[in-house]
Amino acid sequence: MRFCSSRTSGLEHPLISSQCLRRNEEKLGSVNFLEMAHEIARYHHEHWRRLGYPSGRRGKAIPLAVRIVAIADVCRALVSVRVRKPTFPHEQCLVMIREGAGTQIALEFVKVVLRIERQFADVSDRIRENDPTLSMCSVHFLDENLA
Repeated sequence: MRFCSSRTSGLEHPLISSQCLRRNEEKLGSVNFLEMAHEIARYHHEHWRRLGYPSGRRGKAIPLAVRIVAIADVCRALVSVRVRKPTFPHEQCLVMIREGAGTQIALEFVKVVLRIERQFADVSDRIRENDPTLSMCSVHFLDENLA
């Protein structure tokens, strides 16, 4: 059974993804993880100090789960092959993350990544070796180190 279309376009995908999760929640009932998933889907392109989309939220108006996923997503994107970019070496990733501190990403989360940069490097190396089981390891490391 499909709850929504898998086709999205441009700037609409956060809203479409959010709507899909809401429809699933209507079918399955309200569950905390679905609410968090909804927030992540809807706001994952919002930026800490500048306007993102679709809602133009900034700073602490962006839900905490979304801010955590943002740094994890940046870390993963920098070390992963993408259609329009190569992977970046670890030291260059750290420079790029530092440069994004306080703009796209909350400074507090950048500090965590820099504090655990050796673990970040190890995970990055494994991701580069195409181990698909490690694609979200950054979230695990951030979760442990924010406590």
